[in-house]
Amino acid sequence: MAPHYDVFLCHHGPDTKRNLVSVLSGMLCSIGITCFVDHEIREGSEIVSGITDALESSSVHVVIFSPNFETSKRALDEVVQIINLQSSAGASLRPRKVIPLFCDVEPSEVRQRASAPEYILKRGSA
Repeated sequence: MAPHYDVFLCHHGPDTKRNLVSVLSGMLCSIGITCFVDHEIREGSEIVSGITDALESSSVHVVIFSPNFETSKRALDEVVQIINLQSSAGASLRPRKVIPLFCDVEPSEVRQRASAPEYILKRGSA
């Protein structure tokens, strides 16, 4: 059986992980809230399966948008999985929260880039 996490932290980049994700995860864990961060996947386990299991078992999904977030296919795939979980048939049985955090980028910039034709084409071919 897969472990249960209270919070799934979706992010991209070593700076975000070191400066924000590690601190946030440590603070939440210090008050008893379990967090999944991608470095917690055990050596030899299938990464995609481990992330999917953590996504599905988490009650809260924190998506940390950084200036280069959209350059990570894995981070974008995680966001798609989060959206699919929110709209799935069983979503009402297990309510989940999605919390966006913006790190060194404005929310309007993320929205603008996400709707740009070149981004949609890039995402479609990624």
